[in-house]
Amino acid sequence: MIIIREAYQLHTEQLNALIEQIKALVYVRVSTDDQAKYGYSLESQIERCVRYAESKHHYSREQLMILVEAGEHGDNPDRPLINYLLYLLERGIGSKAIFLHPDRMSRYLHLQIELSSKIWDLGCDIEFVEFDLDKNNPESMLMFNVQGSIAQYNKAKILANTKRGRRTKALKGEAVGMRRLYGYSFDTEEDRIVENPEERRIYMMMVDMVLNKGYSCSRIARELSSRGIAAPNGSVWYQATVSRILKNESYTGTYYYGKTEVVQQQGKPRSVRKSREEWIAIPIPAYIERATYEQIQHRLKSWRKTGGRPSEDYLLRGLARCGRCGAAVTSGVTTKTAGGRVKYYTCTGKTKKGYKVGAADPARPVCRGRNWRVDRVDAIVWQRLSVLLAKPEPYVIKYIEGLSSHHKLQELQLRKAELQRTITDRAGARSKYVDLYAYGIIRTKEELQTKLESLDEQLKILRKDMQFIDEMLQHACENFNYADRVIKYVRQLKDLLSSSSLSMADKRAFIGLLIDQAVLHEDGRIELIMAMSECTYQNLIHSQSDGRL
Repeated sequence: MIIIREAYQLHTEQLNALIEQIKALVYVRVSTDDQAKYGYSLESQIERCVRYAESKHHYSREQLMILVEAGEHGDNPDRPLINYLLYLLERGIGSKAIFLHPDRMSRYLHLQIELSSKIWDLGCDIEFVEFDLDKNNPESMLMFNVQGSIAQYNKAKILANTKRGRRTKALKGEAVGMRRLYGYSFDTEEDRIVENPEERRIYMMMVDMVLNKGYSCSRIARELSSRGIAAPNGSVWYQATVSRILKNESYTGTYYYGKTEVVQQQGKPRSVRKSREEWIAIPIPAYIERATYEQIQHRLKSWRKTGGRPSEDYLLRGLARCGRCGAAVTSGVTTKTAGGRVKYYTCTGKTKKGYKVGAADPARPVCRGRNWRVDRVDAIVWQRLSVLLAKPEPYVIKYIEGLSSHHKLQELQLRKAELQRTITDRAGARSKYVDLYAYGIIRTKEELQTKLESLDEQLKILRKDMQFIDEMLQHACENFNYADRVIKYVRQLKDLLSSSSLSMADKRAFIGLLIDQAVLHEDGRIELIMAMSECTYQNLIHSQSDGRL
């Protein structure tokens, strides 16, 4: 039994070897963060689906492939593993898709219909352990769609009721749906945030270190860890943890509920900040005055102003990673030379940002090694892109044309022609039944009605399939036209690339179109991962260099 937890992890040779071996694909899914973290219900889903395949179809476990989707919502149309399931079926790996229940496929009716249509259009079957589905039975299809509507309604209803209940409690001054706030405890009997004396003492110690001793957040983290004081997570004091606590205005006596709300975009949760007028104030014990809080913020801002380094004049902002440890790489470290100041890319893993409780040493090994000269790295990357755009076929054009290959268009057109012939045959058969009734070969009206109803149901399904094929053809044609425009556009980019009037912001925007990530290695090698590569980032450019042009 093969278990897949990451899309596109099998190579072409492995896939070809599985075409005859795998008979069915089993898809299991959990959605909430806790389920994704601890694996709740995944194993039971797998076991029930496997037992179903063994008992009903007598498949051995070696004939099954399990696709495990953890932490994805059912209304997300771009789930990696559900897309991979369609990809595998299209390649001829398996002829059945098995789910525990329709809501494991999707909790969104429109997406449920779309996914099932795609699977059936590939000539494959869909089966549910907890739902009996027959696509040729109108009543069964009706119940399939009804339960999809109910699942979608229930999800929306539960979410609305939960939000309303939390808001009602917050308006009464009760604490709900909040993360743990350092320095306080939660009174479960009163639903109140109450003082935690020991953590309050530590917080006041941090305030004293900032205002009276002039300690930085990193030094405070080191000091607390060396004294053996437990961190919020119990084991490590991070610079960011200290900074977050000191910036939190709740310690002035008011906790605000509803600062953000989570919205679903394409099935992905995203936190959106709400206006301050919509926040709900919940009174909690105050540890400092408002004036003291403002002094802390002023001190933190002054450190950023004096300690900050200019970061606008480098090309790979937000794209560079360290080839030694994988941490982000930023710019700002400078040295003086005879020719002036020279700026370097440096790994953020070189700084000590976390300290284990009970020790003054960093919690993680500090990254060691070279820095990379900004001017030389930027020049190499910019020159490499010029070469790429001069002959973009191996990279951009190959990828874009893959979206709308002539082969795919021809295949859809052939399927449409075959489907049209089938519809014509069924329509002709309908006329023949009427003629047979007229000639007395079909003797009763009831017998004729039965045959016509069966044919009409077949025609209804066939016409629905034809509509789906037409939509796919339209989409493929649009992709083909889009690809043609993009290819022409990319070929024109090289003229823009050579323009001397481009600002650094323009160049960074340009880089962002083509590059997903730039990995800087210890030996001076620059590895560019192109944005327009295949799913597994197969198209890599390697520039061997020690930093000299």
